[in-house]
Amino acid sequence: GWTNGVFSGTSGFIGPWSPETCGPHNRFGGVLVIEKEGFADLLIEIGLGRKYDLAIIGNEGQSVEAELALVDALRLPLFVLHDFDRTGLTIAENLRGGTWRHRYENSFPVVDVGLRLHQVDGLEDEPISPDNLRSVSDDRLQECGATEAEVDFLRRRRVELNALTTEALVNLVENALVE
Repeated sequence: GWTNGVFSGTSGFIGPWSPETCGPHNRFGGVLVIEKEGFADLLIEIGLGRKYDLAIIGNEGQSVEAELALVDALRLPLFVLHDFDRTGLTIAENLRGGTWRHRYENSFPVVDVGLRLHQVDGLEDEPISPDNLRSVSDDRLQECGATEAEVDFLRRRRVELNALTTEALVNLVENALVE
């Protein structure tokens, strides 16, 4: 035990130990990627990253190759937060499985935080444009794991993360992290 700052009771030498803390390894327990840049700033500001040992990445639209390479190298649980629209589901799928630009070499759990149809009840939705309808086919939505009910909804409407209050957004993310 410790007595007056002197360690006793061992017969061998205990060498110096210094944890490796340079770089992203050994610093985070997970990564949260958010489709919208401003939301990352909000979650960082309220301390969500510190509270859950989480690296938070905000982007606009589809993930860049560097982002995919980073989550592949870290091999940490990946949480994905996106709009409930045709593009949002493809963003989540590309982060789950990689893209032609970057095929994952490692495996790691990927959690779709949302938004999905069961999470948008009561939220303000908006019509989609014909261009948006053509940009992602119904078949592609099904490849991304969309249910028939989700595909049907997304033929007409969409719900952006902006429809959530700050409190609802934080609760959505925290519930996924706790689960």
